[in-house]
Amino acid sequence: PYSYWQKILPDDVTTEKQYIAICRGLERAGFIQYELSNFALPGRESRHNLHYWLVEDYIGLGAGASGFIRRQRYKKPEDIELWTHSVQRGDILYELESETKAQQKTDFIIMQFRLTRGLDPQAYKERFGTDFVTDYHDTLERFIASGHILPGNGFFQLAPKARFVSNHILQEFA
Repeated sequence: PYSYWQKILPDDVTTEKQYIAICRGLERAGFIQYELSNFALPGRESRHNLHYWLVEDYIGLGAGASGFIRRQRYKKPEDIELWTHSVQRGDILYELESETKAQQKTDFIIMQFRLTRGLDPQAYKERFGTDFVTDYHDTLERFIASGHILPGNGFFQLAPKARFVSNHILQEFA
């Protein structure tokens, strides 16, 4: 099925132009881009989604749901019968995922950079006890020099030109 869609989907250049046009149209209509793929009227941002991007606690309910409580990720079984059985047992955090400190840092960086306001180095320091600029100096300097990351207002944010290619940039922090 992918080969069929691959033939009719627009190329990257066309897709980027469409993305820019959509962003401009939404901004003209009064919406603000608060996340790479989300816009809202001022003050109407999704509080639920912001919990993901700020790496804060959120609850996953139902079969196949994932949650994040006290810096611990968990996943509910996808199979409805297995999920029902786990609920009946009172097994709230069905499958805990263990993450290394490096994985936690990567998740934090990726999630924070998804916000148009960018990564908060103070929050990074509070969470990990180290300095973001020191930990990622070379990568950060390279993207600041290329204009893909903008420092300022106490945050590091993806430049508008970098939002469409953010995956390529963010993988360099992984």
